[in-house]
Amino acid sequence: EGKFREASHMLFDITMNYANLRESEDSWYGFSKSAKEYKAQLENAPLTVSYHELVFGGHGINCPEVPGEAMWQAHQRCCPQFFEPKNCNQVFELTANALGWGRHMDDQAKQDEYYKDMSE
Repeated sequence: EGKFREASHMLFDITMNYANLRESEDSWYGFSKSAKEYKAQLENAPLTVSYHELVFGGHGINCPEVPGEAMWQAHQRCCPQFFEPKNCNQVFELTANALGWGRHMDDQAKQDEYYKDMSE
């Protein structure tokens, strides 16, 4: 997200122009505390990603999330041409692969067959 990049540049500027001076322990402590909070935000950011953001946003498909909507419904709404553009086809193949794996978890041959049937 752009805010994290902007914050990173600001922290770099502070480090180079102020923190290295160490004129007072208070300013160094404040900088250190801010750096720890910033790092914690970066580490927690992935915990806030929804499945919709992961699948559609991760494939570069700009489509708002609808609460309670199933993945298949979201695919139909977000990808009305179904297989076009290419990233919509990737979401479809991801769905077909997940279905094959979920339905035939213990049998690789059946997983492959189910995926082949779904993606043809």
